[in-house]
Amino acid sequence: MSIKSDKIHDEQDRHIVYRPGEVGDSNEIASYMCLAGDGLYEFLLNDLVPGLAATGILRWAIASSETPLSYRNCFVAVDENTGQLAGVVNSFPADRLKQHGLDFLPGDRTHHVRAILNLQDWGSWFVNSLAVGENWRRKGIATNLMDHAASQASEAGFDRISLHVWADNLSACAFYKKSGFAAMGTADITAHPRLPHTKGSILMRLEI
Repeated sequence: MSIKSDKIHDEQDRHIVYRPGEVGDSNEIASYMCLAGDGLYEFLLNDLVPGLAATGILRWAIASSETPLSYRNCFVAVDENTGQLAGVVNSFPADRLKQHGLDFLPGDRTHHVRAILNLQDWGSWFVNSLAVGENWRRKGIATNLMDHAASQASEAGFDRISLHVWADNLSACAFYKKSGFAAMGTADITAHPRLPHTKGSILMRLEI
């Protein structure tokens, strides 16, 4: 799929349009990032600011042009019939994670997931979030969004992309394996009442 134009119609579904993220998408992107994180962002961010949920804090980071989570680093699928986002991918050079640490978070939260933060393929292009809404799944949207991330990485001079996926998220693991990703290692994460994953997080890589 070419990504030169601002808007691209999906050949499989003419109602889906692909375009770069915009600041006005921040609310929906925040919800999709939480969907992709499958509890991670809620664990790290809920009530960090009293009364503010994870999506509220993410919304601020996404609306900014400076953070890795910025809308500028997002590519979205839009359902033209409803105007809603059907899916989102957020990706950027992995080394940007070194520049934007999580020192502002309480130590008990970051300590619990430190293994994920430390297990990275530095020097790769990192897919931080990839999610498609339930109403739009099995239409090839996730594949198209991942293809965009791979094209963007290649154009930027990267030879591989990496990502983390919960080991107990079998459908996501199967999708990434089918897409050509291979496991590099596993970050062991102890089960927690607010983070109910039991098999850790797998770092995966795709050569491009």
